[in-house]
Amino acid sequence: MSDSSLSYHKKIRRKLEENFLSTIKNALTNDVLRLRENRVLIKDECMMKIGTVYSPRCDVAVGPFSYRNKNYNSLYLRLADLPSITSFINNLRTTSLVTVNETDFFDYNNNPRCFMSIEVEDRTARDVKHLLGSMMNCSLMGKLGILVVSDRHLANATRLLRYLHFVKRVGKIRAELFTNVFVVPKNCLNELLQISDIQTLIS
Repeated sequence: MSDSSLSYHKKIRRKLEENFLSTIKNALTNDVLRLRENRVLIKDECMMKIGTVYSPRCDVAVGPFSYRNKNYNSLYLRLADLPSITSFINNLRTTSLVTVNETDFFDYNNNPRCFMSIEVEDRTARDVKHLLGSMMNCSLMGKLGILVVSDRHLANATRLLRYLHFVKRVGKIRAELFTNVFVVPKNCLNELLQISDIQTLIS
């Protein structure tokens, strides 16, 4: 992974901290906050491995983190109802390349590892299968998944979404698969989080 990509992940993390860290902390109990995995609630390059079971690394992840057989699904739903986070989710829904139905979003993935899972696809997005892998990571790891795609690779993202629409329509996969993932152009996420100097970071 390039230094520019890692730098961009850190920019996302810092902006999420500025916008949501205090809100999330204030909504959590001391029992949740004192857990080792929750000492840092917003992480970049986050590995959410449980024991010896494989876990993909998330580019950016927002906790609290659900390890050690804990399930924070109900807590994640409460976090999603907080006004500032609800506003962010609604803005994601507006800018997403794929329509995310509110009911489907709240019903899908009832045992996630974190509240938000963010994958940034830049160089590898030239290959649609890498996009699919990142979309799966977002969907499986987070209650809410955000797949960020750079402008030059939006065509591949569109191809993937058309394919997924087709295989769902003909019954090859379940219709609710990936319904918790927003696919967002990077310039839209930059605007939502007020991230600057992006052209040098993702091309």
